[in-house]
Amino acid sequence: MAAFPKRFTDATRDEQFRIIDLGILLLDLIGEQQPKPNGEQEQDQKLVKLLEELSQEKETAVKQAITAVKALAQDEVYQLKIENARLTARQEMQSFSSEALRLLQDEIQRKNQLLEEAAANQVSRSSQRIGKQGEKEVETLFSEYVHADIINMAAVGHSGDFHIHVDNGAGAESIFLVDSKKYETPIPKSEREKIARDVDDDSTIAGGLLISLNSTVQNRHHFQVDSTDNKKPILYLCLKDMTYEESGRSIAAAIRILNTIATTHDQDEKENLLKKIQAVSKELSQRIQEATNVITSLNKVLEAQTKLRDKLKKNLLGIQIEDAPIDIITEQPNLTIIEPAPLKKARGRKPKV
Repeated sequence: MAAFPKRFTDATRDEQFRIIDLGILLLDLIGEQQPKPNGEQEQDQKLVKLLEELSQEKETAVKQAITAVKALAQDEVYQLKIENARLTARQEMQSFSSEALRLLQDEIQRKNQLLEEAAANQVSRSSQRIGKQGEKEVETLFSEYVHADIINMAAVGHSGDFHIHVDNGAGAESIFLVDSKKYETPIPKSEREKIARDVDDDSTIAGGLLISLNSTVQNRHHFQVDSTDNKKPILYLCLKDMTYEESGRSIAAAIRILNTIATTHDQDEKENLLKKIQAVSKELSQRIQEATNVITSLNKVLEAQTKLRDKLKKNLLGIQIEDAPIDIITEQPNLTIIEPAPLKKARGRKPKV
């Protein structure tokens, strides 16, 4: 490329573009003029060539600028795409984490439910096993102490554990529903209500007997009798701390009481009988409580006297086990008996004779 004038090279980029535009305009004007002498034509040709080169350089610079702008735009789009991809991945990860957490919580809840069901089944099986033991004990007591037919009803719903068929003395029989409980805590109200419903729902049943083997019946005395909505008697027995013979005799007495109430058809007479039984039951419970209190007090006194006796034995003679070897013959440790020190005589004047 021919050397540019110093004024052109010192000009700014915008000024150079303006000069080129003016040159192109002049070139167009020159083309419209009359032919010039050879010298002038050569100069004009050089000028045209120069202007063409500048125009081409301008076009190249413009193309490079456009390419750079496009590259920059593409780079920004690329960065935006990357950022969008990051945001999308983060959202998907959060969604995945939330879903995984939900699934984990569901699994934990399912496992906890299985554990609770297993524990409940274990308790139920344990309760059933204990209940079966209680039923066997009561059935054995009935078979030995009560003259009656015993029908096991444990497999029949709402029928208690046994149905006891007893001769009522009038050529017929009375049937009593028996429910046994082997709880470690007092028998709740719900069990009393249940046996009352079962007795009333069966027209062949004359009354009910609720037996507690290991605990009391909540808010009821021993041998207390209630009446159901259909005026059938329900008697409560507590066999806790009783011997086998006492338990058997209590059950036999309870059946006789129920049979007496069931065969009394006069309502006034039945109510008077129930009142008498209630009074006796309350008195019996009070006597039992008083006897229990006396036994407790005597046990405390006996324990205190036993401790006092042991203490007196130790104070009577001081026995000390020496560290010497065990006697070869007796195979007992050598004992040293420490005799109590003699009493010192009191000093004083001799009494006058």
